[in-house]
Amino acid sequence: MLLTDSRRSHKTLFLWLGFITVFVFVVTGIAYLILYSDLFTVSAFNVEGAHLSPNPETVISALAMQSIQTSRALGILGKDHTLFWLFGERDKVRDRHTLPAIAAFNVDVDVLRRNVQITIKERSLRGIVCAKEKNCYAFDDEGMIFAPAPFGKGVLITQIIDPNERPLVLGEAFLPRPQWVTNIFAVLNSIENSGLLVDSITLRDIAVQEWEATLTLGPKLFFDFNVIPDDLDTVLTSLGERVDFSRLQYLDFRVQNRVYYK
Repeated sequence: MLLTDSRRSHKTLFLWLGFITVFVFVVTGIAYLILYSDLFTVSAFNVEGAHLSPNPETVISALAMQSIQTSRALGILGKDHTLFWLFGERDKVRDRHTLPAIAAFNVDVDVLRRNVQITIKERSLRGIVCAKEKNCYAFDDEGMIFAPAPFGKGVLITQIIDPNERPLVLGEAFLPRPQWVTNIFAVLNSIENSGLLVDSITLRDIAVQEWEATLTLGPKLFFDFNVIPDDLDTVLTSLGERVDFSRLQYLDFRVQNRVYYK
């Protein structure tokens, strides 16, 4: 009886050892297949929509680094591996300094054909900001500077002059506080709704947090970065019915619920 039980124990042990050995071999084989065979090596990258962005190789490397920073495990596979892109990051670009023109991206992986398609959505032009009428850059609806641009004047594109002694940096907003950018755009929309046209915009001394918009009719409109005048479009329309704007030097809206003009 004891001998039979001992044989059964040995048989069970051998079965488990055999199972573990086979399991180890299978796992090792799969790991080798994934990591070292050409079965998952990318045969072709296709980058679409990157008109303002760097060359495709730079885009691919920067997006790959973003995924590696999120998951170190992906770094073992490397960017030339289809599974790297299949499980990697999508949507927003976090490295705005390397890829300032890219707002978002999507990745489609064809594992069988070993193709990786990267579709880029670039930032849309909202306006141009210039440092003292030189070194001009395009910015989007967030105020994000994303590409060099030529200097120009006109009412079709928002043109902002920044005379302050500070650098304008690709991948950063043209103002240090997002709320300031939001307020400026809100004020400009109200001016447009009133039927008036803005010829140019100047960021005055950043320390005093003030800016001005010069109308095509002549006068300057003074504003505070932190203030959106209430019912500005209605106020401007009402003033325009009573005052000839072409005869004014300025209208001052820097104090909430007050307007001064000369």
